[in-house]
Amino acid sequence: MKFSDGSKLTSEDVKFTIERAKAKNEDSSLQTLKYLEKIETPDDTTVELYFSQTVNQVLNELCQTRPLRIMSTTAVKDEKVKGKFIAAIGSGPFVITKSSTETTEMKPNPYIIGNIQLITA
Repeated sequence: MKFSDGSKLTSEDVKFTIERAKAKNEDSSLQTLKYLEKIETPDDTTVELYFSQTVNQVLNELCQTRPLRIMSTTAVKDEKVKGKFIAAIGSGPFVITKSSTETTEMKPNPYIIGNIQLITA
């Protein structure tokens, strides 16, 4: 799987995303963030999450788009967990080409696996 900039999505990106969400949402009610103790990435495709107590919402919360959407480390200044967001680099079916406070323009992500069908009104 690749990000919209063509870079490979790895377990390090998943770890970065979750650590960033935890750091930026210290008062979150999400169990995944609240009870997370550590994250390990033994290889490029494996993420191991360790919690201080049972977290029965982890799969549901990891499927939410915010604040746990998987992002590239290069989307943040200096690739720091608390760094400033600088680019929308994601793994979804679309790539943002232009954005303002009123509109967002997108095109299909050329690196997505599968057929993207766009229906317009």
